[in-house]
Amino acid sequence: MGMRRGSREHDRGQARRKGVRPTSARVRDSMFNILGHSIQGAAVLDLFAGTGGLGIEALSRGAHRALLIDDDAGLVRRIRETARGMGLESRASARCEDALAAAARLGRAGESFDLVLLDPPYGKGLLSRAVKAVAEAGILAPGGTIVAEGHWRDRPEVGSGMEIVREARHGETVLWFLRGESRRERKEETRVRIAVYPGSFDPVHHGHIEVVRRAARLFDGVIVAVAENIEKGGGLFSVEERVAMLQEVVTEMPGVEVASFAGLTVDFAVSRGAACLVKGLRAVGDFDYELKQSAMNRRLAPELDTLLFIADPEHAFISSALIREVTRLGGAVEGLVPAAVALRLRTVQRDGA
Repeated sequence: MGMRRGSREHDRGQARRKGVRPTSARVRDSMFNILGHSIQGAAVLDLFAGTGGLGIEALSRGAHRALLIDDDAGLVRRIRETARGMGLESRASARCEDALAAAARLGRAGESFDLVLLDPPYGKGLLSRAVKAVAEAGILAPGGTIVAEGHWRDRPEVGSGMEIVREARHGETVLWFLRGESRRERKEETRVRIAVYPGSFDPVHHGHIEVVRRAARLFDGVIVAVAENIEKGGGLFSVEERVAMLQEVVTEMPGVEVASFAGLTVDFAVSRGAACLVKGLRAVGDFDYELKQSAMNRRLAPELDTLLFIADPEHAFISSALIREVTRLGGAVEGLVPAAVALRLRTVQRDGA
């Protein structure tokens, strides 16, 4: 749904009286057609809002909220009246403020926007300054887009971490679509990337260790997380014993630690700042189970990814349940588990004999 034709004509009349150059209907439609479904639910910032046509149009197309900034008090009043007339006052707010100062203020306040619209007066060098102000303020959300409109001679200069991904020219007017990293995102690059490898590890075996080693090559830190609440039947070792065995095994692996947890795996992972859960896949049956588990985890914690490692054929048949069964029946498990774990299993065999 776009803006009503009468509303567009009224905006043009207001703009001519105040010396503002509104975005033409052709350019506006092109902009929103290119943005497509990304506008749905977006937080929008319309700097140099003028009559407010772009910000109001974004709301009419499904944006969640819009903040419109202009340094003309009369235009700001008109934007508020238009929003009320269209029943959008709960989702639209307008402020009389210098656009570049507003970007800096919003950055200090920790605000974040999925879409930033920049349509400053032509020929004054404001477009490059505005792009830089938005990036330095850190107000562009991860994956967000800046749409800059200007004369073809006003092509914005972009610094590191920002790039023009698309251009759309309409006569002498050009739309530049920019994406990249704001200052806030660049700071996030310095964070440590942590993965959590959850399981019962009752007992830990060489298949588990293979997954830990491979994860350690990809992440800055790996937390081997031992679940306290096992639903797989009677456990062979206590949580404390399983943690101790794992600590012996990973002691020479940089960036790897062992911890125990109770409750939801995703809650533990989020609490430790993890970006990813890692799992091992041995057979088709494992994939079916992990696919469902991954989908549920994604629903519970959308910020967490899941990475599945396909087991080395040498270890594909090993499972903790199989090792427990062989141990119970008096069989040898050397070569399937680390030496320290094999020693503990022989103690279990003697005690159970």
